[in-house]
Amino acid sequence: MNRQTNKRDNSGDSNDLTYKIKSALFGVAVGDALGVPVEFKSRKTISENPVTDMIGYGTYNLPAGTWSDDSSLTFCLAEALTQQFDTEVIGKNFVEWLYQNHWTPGGTVFDIGIGTRQAIDRLAKGKRAENAGNFEANSNGNGSLMRILPLLFYCSDKPTTERFELTRQVSSITHGHIRSITACFYYLEFARHILQGKDKFEIYKILQTELPDFLNTLSISRDEIQIYHRLLENEIFGVNEERIYSDGYVVHTLEASIWCLMTTDSYKDAVLKAVNLGDDTDTTAAVTGGLAGLLYGFSDIPGRWINSLAKYREIENLCHKLGRYLNETGTNNAPRVETEKNYYRINMQKALFVARELHKRGYEKLRVVPCVSPSGMSWRCSFVTEKDKAIISNWISSFLEEEINTEINYSITELTNCFEREHTTFLETCKGTDKKYKEWYKQMLNQLEEEELPYAFGEYFSPTDYWDTSKNRKIATLPNEARFYKYC
Repeated sequence: MNRQTNKRDNSGDSNDLTYKIKSALFGVAVGDALGVPVEFKSRKTISENPVTDMIGYGTYNLPAGTWSDDSSLTFCLAEALTQQFDTEVIGKNFVEWLYQNHWTPGGTVFDIGIGTRQAIDRLAKGKRAENAGNFEANSNGNGSLMRILPLLFYCSDKPTTERFELTRQVSSITHGHIRSITACFYYLEFARHILQGKDKFEIYKILQTELPDFLNTLSISRDEIQIYHRLLENEIFGVNEERIYSDGYVVHTLEASIWCLMTTDSYKDAVLKAVNLGDDTDTTAAVTGGLAGLLYGFSDIPGRWINSLAKYREIENLCHKLGRYLNETGTNNAPRVETEKNYYRINMQKALFVARELHKRGYEKLRVVPCVSPSGMSWRCSFVTEKDKAIISNWISSFLEEEINTEINYSITELTNCFEREHTTFLETCKGTDKKYKEWYKQMLNQLEEEELPYAFGEYFSPTDYWDTSKNRKIATLPNEARFYKYC
């Protein structure tokens, strides 16, 4: 394709934070409203009468300019960011939207995803915001991606680790699996580079290096990262339209939105292309519209589309309110995330050294199987024998009041003594000699650096003859160890 450079916004206000917020939020809302009337219609059906302008009625029989849950929850997040960062406030706004019609275009909630509804129901019953979302792999709809963009203005100047942690917290209110979090993080990083004035093709290339390098420092399985291979390894803008999918799966929504952005040269063309992909038209266009609004600027969004939006003035006031707050306070008032030392990894690594101490005490048949949780966000470690098993990652962290912020003040000997007292039945099955494994395990520990955690793969991950580590290294295992991976 012809790679044109960005058509930059030459508006006199284009460097103003409020203007950028308007570009993003109106970008989301206009794209959303364009897609609402044809939501759930197939690509084939829409191709017979393509969307070329803002229309009304259709799927929900609502007037032109009506936006859906994508914009509602985007505005709820933006509103929450006009005060001290607090995921509980964000969650409260979501509850008020669903149950009190807060930030709805016409006083009624008419569209909501299953996962989002389940999460908000949990919030309403008192569940903590960061734990309200589903963490299962089959709960990776696009419900957090569609609303995440306002977070950009809050965290764009923070270190990468902190940006990711804030993204994780906000995504997990409705969608806590690492796949959804990764999609949100990719999207926000793309938007962040747009704010810095980079060309979209330059950004695409940068992220193919930056994202994998960063994700490989986390305890995220290579299979999860590989799911995004069309963005991280290939040129998705060269993919034919029939291989771009526009359903509600978060990976497909992210791919489709980047494809629409990369294969067009204006806000109008990008969002119309997204809508005409069919199926989840409002969300695909909203996600595309957020980036296109930032890239081309508020002035490139057709004025008649903006003027037709429901609650146009309220949206504009929200943009000014957020811009004013962030300008007055700066964007660095979020809770700081520890970046010098990762105490979670330091503490979890101690479990590995407890196993070595147990080997020294005659429990040489004890095997160690490290892995990541189903959500992909936490590290786990199974102590296993042929007859029994014990999961000890929760046991090790129970010594902490706050798992992330401080280091366990017990020595390896003290932790081992405690484990030996509390797990006598299990340890009886571990007695005996296995010098080969004991020596291999000792050498494995000697290879690990501070904060480095290994993980094996089991179940739907194919067992291998090596362990990966959080620093993207491979450690060869002994033959026939894969039979223990079922305890991942």
